[in-house]
Amino acid sequence: MRVGFYIPAFEHLGISYLSAVLEQAGHETVGFMDPLLCKEGAFHTKSLERLLDMESYVVDQIVNSDVDLLAFSVVTNNFIHACRVARSVKAQRDIPTVFGGIHCSSVPHRVVEKPEIDYVVVGEGEGAMVDLAGHLDAGETKAEIPNIWLKDGDRVVSSAPRHVIEDLDSLPFPNKDVFYAAAPSFLQRHYMTTASRGCCFACSYCNNSRMRRVYEGKGRWRRRRSVDNLMAELLQAQEKYSFTDIRFWDEVFIDDRDWLEEFAEKYPPAIGKPFFCWGHARFIDEDVVATLEKAGCQELNIGVEAVQEETRRELLRRTDTTDEIIEAFDLVRPTRMWLSTGNIVALPGQTVEDVAEMAAFYNEHRVDRTWVFFFRYYPNTAIVDLALEQGYLTPEDAENLEDPPERAVSISRSNKSDNQDMVRLATVIYLTSLLPKGLVARILKNDRWRWIPAFNLQPFIAIAAAFLKRIRFGKRPTVEGYSTSRYVQAMIQYGARKAAWKLRRRFRGSPRRDA
Repeated sequence: MRVGFYIPAFEHLGISYLSAVLEQAGHETVGFMDPLLCKEGAFHTKSLERLLDMESYVVDQIVNSDVDLLAFSVVTNNFIHACRVARSVKAQRDIPTVFGGIHCSSVPHRVVEKPEIDYVVVGEGEGAMVDLAGHLDAGETKAEIPNIWLKDGDRVVSSAPRHVIEDLDSLPFPNKDVFYAAAPSFLQRHYMTTASRGCCFACSYCNNSRMRRVYEGKGRWRRRRSVDNLMAELLQAQEKYSFTDIRFWDEVFIDDRDWLEEFAEKYPPAIGKPFFCWGHARFIDEDVVATLEKAGCQELNIGVEAVQEETRRELLRRTDTTDEIIEAFDLVRPTRMWLSTGNIVALPGQTVEDVAEMAAFYNEHRVDRTWVFFFRYYPNTAIVDLALEQGYLTPEDAENLEDPPERAVSISRSNKSDNQDMVRLATVIYLTSLLPKGLVARILKNDRWRWIPAFNLQPFIAIAAAFLKRIRFGKRPTVEGYSTSRYVQAMIQYGARKAAWKLRRRFRGSPRRDA
């Protein structure tokens, strides 16, 4: 059987693992990438979004392929878009579709109702996808398979998840070719992998709080690969691909000190490339910082999310204290590691004054780069229940999270003016890595920040800050897959591809396979 994967925008490690186990079982896999350019961010405009919309092109590629099963890995943000792609494909060719990912695992009863979706995977999909492909290959379309939900006439067949995969070393290495064959070549310069699954925390806004409930009684949710297994993957990848750095996509890379020390001994002589990872203030001390430096860490990202300790504890259910965060900053800042942080604005109940306090915090406790994200609810996470109890969400809002309407509906309780002010203050937060403390303090004083345009200036500030820090301190961040210049390159590349495709359709017609 030949399984096709719809790949939205970026590499998805889950797809690479599913491709690997399917090919190990004797099936073939292929990826179809939809770059989703200019949908948001600094380059977002309606005209560019329409011009570079590749949806019809991707649908045409799928319809005219020889795939026997089409798979989608979705989050709530892109669920409706993926459904539209599936409908467009099925309107021209009746390919069975299977949806998985965190949205499907959170509300499978909603997802399975969609007529364009034939199968839904709940939880880890490796065993489920291999079983599904095997049954379909044998002509069995209604087999009951653990982790799979499906429709059988008017009846929904739901099968409980199997035990978690506790021995991660038993999995084949992720198949990067399914992504690399479909993506721009520059995205191959950064190798993405993970040394673990699950998380040691259960923050209220994160999918881990949901997945712990899905797998309750079915094994340890937090698991880790052996260092030797990870080294074997990276050595194999180093021989096969040409990449400059590695991005470890673990929720928290540094929570097992013994594992980290073994990694620091084996990684430099075997691989030795700079790497990015996520940390947590509770696990950072002098020894951990020294171990990361020894291993060759180039960038460490610490999730802060909110600077008010009560908000972190009561709303986000995070256990780190403000003192621990400041101490972690102070330990990492003098090193050659690039220190970045993640932060959330427009949280339930958060005010413009709270975000101004965040800007003042970062002006006093400086890092190399801050990331600021506008908050999004995800269905069946603990924060949804909290927001319903406190009146920040209505039952209709919660309904729209579980079954998003065709037209996007904002469920933010912040008004437009507050959102614009938060965008302006996010710019001030970004500027703390570039401007002198006194100047930032003057911008914050008497609300002078209100003169800043309500526009995402982060990419441009980040470029300037990285340049200055490299000159002054010799620090370099890990480069994002889509840097500003590469984003423009992708826009040109996909724009030319779409134009050529439209010309072929206009002058020669577009062949269609029979359904």
